[in-house]
Amino acid sequence: MKEKTILGLSFLGRRATNIDLFMYQKSIFNRQENLKKTKFTLNVQSCFKILLILNCSMTVGIYFATTTGKTEDIAERLHGLLDSAEGPKDISDVDDLSELAGHDGVICGIPTWNTGADSERSGTAWDSILEDIGELDLSGKKVAIFGLGDSSTYTENYCDAMEELHRYFQQAGASMVGYTAKTDYTFDESKSVVGEEFCGLPLDEDSESDMTDERLSGWAEKLKGEMF
Repeated sequence: MKEKTILGLSFLGRRATNIDLFMYQKSIFNRQENLKKTKFTLNVQSCFKILLILNCSMTVGIYFATTTGKTEDIAERLHGLLDSAEGPKDISDVDDLSELAGHDGVICGIPTWNTGADSERSGTAWDSILEDIGELDLSGKKVAIFGLGDSSTYTENYCDAMEELHRYFQQAGASMVGYTAKTDYTFDESKSVVGEEFCGLPLDEDSESDMTDERLSGWAEKLKGEMF
């Protein structure tokens, strides 16, 4: 006996509150074909939730570059809060940057080492590929950036590298998300402040590490609404 199951959907009018789902199960036994019809009635909200789950094929990649390992650690902790994202990957291990365009969304982690520099501020693998990122076609892709810096020792250049990475992704046509209000931070200046917000999530593992968990979890929830 062979069986084949087909799912049908019937929507009754613009103002309908319920949607009828029909499952047709066709069986063939002794060369005779039988068709069994089963009806399920769901409210519209539940039905759309099911459709969203069935179509949830969105991919989000997490990339980082690091010198001391702190940015990698943050990337791993962020992944623990966003388990639907792919595991973090060192950008220096990416041979072809078109890999970034293969995702629906990208989250990038970057530290600031070349304090006060106008360009190549991170002092990591990001610096050598910034122009290549700007030449990608990332139209329709969502990109969020987190950065590490020291707001106490380098208070006039706090997390400056975020802005540079942000600028090149924006140049590639990406839709930038994950901005953070500057009001909860103590610093003098930062190139990464756009208007009244940081162009990503700044973190300070040197002077304010006790605030990282709260900042990171809050940002993760923000990304779930803006990116996923």
